[in-house]
Amino acid sequence: MEKQRRATREDVARRAGVSTAVISYVLNDGPRPVAEATRRRVLDAIEELGYRPSAAARALKLARSGVIGLVVPDISNSFFAEFAKHLQDAAHAAGYSVMLGTTGDPEQESEQVRSLLRRDLDGLVVFGIEQPALLETLLSSETRLVSMDWQLQDGAVPTIVADDYGATRAAIEHLREVHGHTRIGFIGGPDTSIGANARKDAWRDALAPFVARADLARLEQSAPFTRDGGYRAAQALAANPDVSAMFAASDIQAIGALRALRDARVAVPKRIAMMSFDGTVEAEYSSPSLSVVAVPIQAMAQLALKRVLDEAPNGELHAIFPHELKLRESCGCER
Repeated sequence: MEKQRRATREDVARRAGVSTAVISYVLNDGPRPVAEATRRRVLDAIEELGYRPSAAARALKLARSGVIGLVVPDISNSFFAEFAKHLQDAAHAAGYSVMLGTTGDPEQESEQVRSLLRRDLDGLVVFGIEQPALLETLLSSETRLVSMDWQLQDGAVPTIVADDYGATRAAIEHLREVHGHTRIGFIGGPDTSIGANARKDAWRDALAPFVARADLARLEQSAPFTRDGGYRAAQALAANPDVSAMFAASDIQAIGALRALRDARVAVPKRIAMMSFDGTVEAEYSSPSLSVVAVPIQAMAQLALKRVLDEAPNGELHAIFPHELKLRESCGCER
């Protein structure tokens, strides 16, 4: 008599109509929540098929590799560099090391992420994953995932984000209420960036009562999150004689914008004031020093480590960090 084939995880997934990752979440009670109806369907399929995880698989799940992965778009961007440093410091203190991958090059993005997933990581912290197929790969993997962007997969993935909208609105209102600017040029990020779009919405909403919609369109420039992107956007905005201030969606863009204004002999803040979003060390040492809405990069990195190690107090999955206005020379405030 032919020996009956042992049921596999893939068999259970097909019977229950879910991914193999969901099977893992049910068997291991995490790291992501599963709806009760889906959980019951999985458990019924396990019972019907007589599925039993192997001892080797259970042992592998219980083992720790001591390595956390981090995926950022561009490590030359000072925000991501500072975040990586703080995550590494926190991980080292907890007995872990950090392995880095970058996603700035679309042709290398998939291989970078898949290479990290093959390393048997204890968890993965990710920024800015935009390719649908790559997102699906991450979401279906058994690696614990923490997103530093807004919520993925109906909120099932832990997220740690800044208050992009509130921070940007505070900066625009400071420029308007304290310094009298209403023609505030906006240097935005790529349209694929959730955070950049939230910052653009805040800029538009803050100025809408004071600037006609057609005029707002002439005050906006989209650019990559690079110094060169900020440089070129500032050149375009400075050609508009109505612009009296600029807000950049990132410090790195603002650094490029300051250089463009200096090259054009435009005085900052006397002729054009400047503020930006991030709060990196680079902004403090620019010339003039940049006024910013700062997010707590170190605290966000520390919480990311806790979340990726499954330390979620009271089952809280999502955190939104507040901002702090740091007023320096570029907006017209004293340092």
